[in-house]
Amino acid sequence: MSKVNLFLFPSMDVRRPRILSRTRLFSVEPIGIGTSRSESFTSYIARQAKAHSVSTGALFSYELAPRANKPYLLLSRKKGISVLTTTFFAATPSLNGLGASAKDWVNVLQHLNGRTDLRYLTMLTWTNVLTERFFSRPIRAWCCECLEERKVLGLEAYECLLWMLKIVKVCPFHKRPFETLCPTCGLTMRPLGDRSLPGYCSRCGTWLGSSNCQRAGKPAFVRADLEYEVWASNQIGELIAVAPTLLNEPTKEMIRDSLFAFIDYAAGGNRPGFAREFGLKKNTVQSWGSQRPVPQTDLVLKLCYQTGISLFDFLVSKTYLEDEHWLHRMKEIKTRAAAQIVRRNPEDVQKALMTALKEKPPRSIKEISEGLGYANTCTIERLFPSLCKKLRIRYRKLRVNRIQWRRTPIDDALLKEVLLRALNNELPPSIHRLTRDLGLRHSEALRKRFPDLCEKIIYRRMTIRQKGLDRIEAGLNAALTEVPPPSITKVANRLGYCNHATLSNNFPELCERVSQRYRVALRQRNDAIREELKSALAQSLPPTLREIGKKVSRDRSYFCVNFPTFARAITEKRRKQQRRLSISKTKAVTRQIRRVAKQLYSEGLYPSMRFVKARLAGQMTFDTKHLSDVLREVRRELGLPHHLKLSV
Repeated sequence: MSKVNLFLFPSMDVRRPRILSRTRLFSVEPIGIGTSRSESFTSYIARQAKAHSVSTGALFSYELAPRANKPYLLLSRKKGISVLTTTFFAATPSLNGLGASAKDWVNVLQHLNGRTDLRYLTMLTWTNVLTERFFSRPIRAWCCECLEERKVLGLEAYECLLWMLKIVKVCPFHKRPFETLCPTCGLTMRPLGDRSLPGYCSRCGTWLGSSNCQRAGKPAFVRADLEYEVWASNQIGELIAVAPTLLNEPTKEMIRDSLFAFIDYAAGGNRPGFAREFGLKKNTVQSWGSQRPVPQTDLVLKLCYQTGISLFDFLVSKTYLEDEHWLHRMKEIKTRAAAQIVRRNPEDVQKALMTALKEKPPRSIKEISEGLGYANTCTIERLFPSLCKKLRIRYRKLRVNRIQWRRTPIDDALLKEVLLRALNNELPPSIHRLTRDLGLRHSEALRKRFPDLCEKIIYRRMTIRQKGLDRIEAGLNAALTEVPPPSITKVANRLGYCNHATLSNNFPELCERVSQRYRVALRQRNDAIREELKSALAQSLPPTLREIGKKVSRDRSYFCVNFPTFARAITEKRRKQQRRLSISKTKAVTRQIRRVAKQLYSEGLYPSMRFVKARLAGQMTFDTKHLSDVLREVRRELGLPHHLKLSV
């Protein structure tokens, strides 16, 4: 019988493989997450559009906007025109920031491509500790050397999140200011446009990178300023890099606690002295202790720079509190920041004012008061009203005219070039502004020489203004159908305005309807919150304000500001009830310990802590010190020694 060779084949898994659900868009991999060179969200949207071979405007208009639950985007969009061109262009800077707009659009795109890490392409992790006004750069910025490096290495071009932040002004790797003007067409660009493509101009389509790009007409930083800007860029880059590794997002309480600890170490709690030592306004430092928005990020950065600590350490880790060198430095600052009362001789102040009357050019009252060491002009105006009046009149009459009118005529070719360049801008400047920039006294010089170009500029400005009014009207009408109703300020911010003054001046009736609808909804919401607080107060053990806030989607501070009576009553009742429960629990534990100790004594055993713990194991929790005190008292009653002496 011949020998048969047997082969053992690998086993096969016959289970049905798990197939992930399909997504509407490709799951494009973000670049640089977890590093200071993390990609920006606007750059990611542009690369997402490139992956589907469509324009950024088409992707935004036909895929993102319809799923954003924002009716005002669709009502004002005309057929064949991108949302980014007609409606949303003013809000594109906020896509990379730390507000609600960035959060909404991140959720929309994550729902379409199935990713869960797109929030790290924005500053959403630091929403509670940074201020929005110092982020969201309104125009596109880039480092030409960074773009050129990726092109030389054959890597895909993208735009860093650092470039999109207004507080970051220089590239920390090449130590050069960012570029904002296209080297070919000389125009600025929005962070996200209809034809945005990372590394290329969205207007003329030319490559923006270069190894030796020039910054014509832009002054460079002095050495001290450049060092600070590079340091600030590195600090913000560190926040971007560590964002994916944080288990919990920083809270407002963390930065307030850091500031209070900082003031305590640096000035012994003396806020005016702290403000004086670090060159801050006293009212600004005083406002940090109230329930107001978080301190300005630029001020926090300057404090960290002056004291030699990192921004991340100040906000999160707080290891600087254990640094001996830092503590020694704080002691020196604390000595200088001590309260100092400076008494000025009124005669010396009067002499200084008399001297100021003869100065050329004259100074204002504010400048004179600051030179004398006063915080404002109230004191010297109260002491010397007549002198202050003379100084004010002299300053107004002899004030140097800042506008130097041009005395030599300007060539027609140059005027025509200026007008044509202004006409090519997305929003041409007004004729009055062009006249002022050219140093002309009247605008007739432009209107008479080039009436056609002036009329085109005026007509285009009127057309853009009308489009803006149509966009505002559409946004207000859409706000009237939203649920829950937005406030008029929120609608104005959504449309790209810092307040609702422009909306109210042009559409007062619509603004009043939006405000009235919001007031009614706010009243109803406050009534519901009030009922929730009443029901919580009626409970035997009221929940915490934080737990109530989770139910009604509000912060704890909201109750303290809007419902202070209920907040104090709930907190006090909970504190008293917890105290009573703690006392009753302590009494119950004491009775149980005494019962077990006496039971051990009756069984002929010494009531030691080991025996009592063994009997009470699993029945209740108790404090070791409390157990020792109770056993000491029981042993004293039974006539037993506190420690059992072992016989040898």
